[in-house]
Amino acid sequence: MKDLPVGLYDLLHTKQLHNRIEKAGLLDRAVWAKFEPDELKTHLAIPLAREIALFISESISGKSSSQFEKALNDAFDSPELLLSILESIKPVSSELLQQIKPEPPLVASTDRPDTPLSASSLLTGSSRSPALRTQIIKELATCDKADWLVSFIKFAGIVPLLPALREFTQTPSEDGSPRLRIATTSYMGATDLKAISELLGLPNTEIRVSYDTKRTRLHAKAYLFHRNTGFGSAYIGSANVSKAALDEGLEWTAKISQYETDHLWQHENKRGR
Repeated sequence: MKDLPVGLYDLLHTKQLHNRIEKAGLLDRAVWAKFEPDELKTHLAIPLAREIALFISESISGKSSSQFEKALNDAFDSPELLLSILESIKPVSSELLQQIKPEPPLVASTDRPDTPLSASSLLTGSSRSPALRTQIIKELATCDKADWLVSFIKFAGIVPLLPALREFTQTPSEDGSPRLRIATTSYMGATDLKAISELLGLPNTEIRVSYDTKRTRLHAKAYLFHRNTGFGSAYIGSANVSKAALDEGLEWTAKISQYETDHLWQHENKRGR
């Protein structure tokens, strides 16, 4: 991240981060939250890995193939390696940057998803796991764009989501592209026409329906929520847009964190928006 866009974060409060926020004049709009001691290793792991990779990459940059092995060994043997990396990720408090709020009079949503944005997780549909429906609503309240790919959409499944969808789509995206894109199918006649009609009434929205029920048999279920902050989320599993799947059934859904597993996120988004 070269800048600090408005939105949600899940970043350890380091001196480096604090200086960036201060330099950008955003200290009064930064929201912080305490984390538990046993969570420290999780919040340190990713920045530590990235700083190590960056240090080594810069150390071997421009080296020929014959010099590569020596440069690589020298980088690992460098006494500055550990010190410089530890200094860059050293926490200044037991806090996480949770959000950069928009400028007044805009009001920032406080409806964060229930699982950390910096770590992947599993939703199981049990009483000990948040319902996918509630997470979709909270993601819509705090993301910049959304892409859904589901094999069918039921009217009873879309109705509880409509207030959040209407709120989300009422504001155009910054680049003029649809804020919400949904791809679904007519496979087995499961998609309700009334549900599609409701979605077609939303502004800044693109809906596509595949009528190829024999060749592709699209059966994917994925909900992607993009954030300009780099903390996007993707929910991938077995849940279509139906009341049973989003609220009642024991549907397992893997939540993929863009920040934690950027390689998976890039794979999911390789075709681009």
